[in-house]
Amino acid sequence: MKNMNLIAVSVVCALVLAFSSACSKEDSSSAPDQIRQTTVSQDQVKAQQEAVEALEQTIQKSGTASNEAATNTTSALDKVADKTKTALSGAAADTKAALNEAAADTKSALNEAAADTKEALNQAVEKTGEALDKAADKITEAVTNTADKVKGITIPAK
Repeated sequence: MKNMNLIAVSVVCALVLAFSSACSKEDSSSAPDQIRQTTVSQDQVKAQQEAVEALEQTIQKSGTASNEAATNTTSALDKVADKTKTALSGAAADTKAALNEAAADTKSALNEAAADTKEALNQAVEKTGEALDKAADKITEAVTNTADKVKGITIPAK
């Protein structure tokens, strides 16, 4: 950032010097009806050359600073991309592990529920069978009792 401020100040100085030089040339011109002659002192030439050199140095420093900034930015972005990639890979692995664990837990719970359901159904079938046996025994007993009563009844002839 300091380099950029230095560059900006150098550019402004060079522009002021060039403008000042141009203004002094206009002031030294003759009247319109006379032949214009521009005399440039060696100090002015030297000042202009220094301004040009300062401007060229400023441009060179600006280019160097821009290249360094671009290199540093690219390097920083590469580091961020690598860290992001590493973090995402870790997150993906953690997610996969969590999903595998959840799947195993779900499978275990379903197997346990299936076993409990099977046991409950077997008990229900067994109890239903016992109830049907009792009902069949009672029906058989009732039919037998009815048959015994019917045997003992004589039907009068008509």
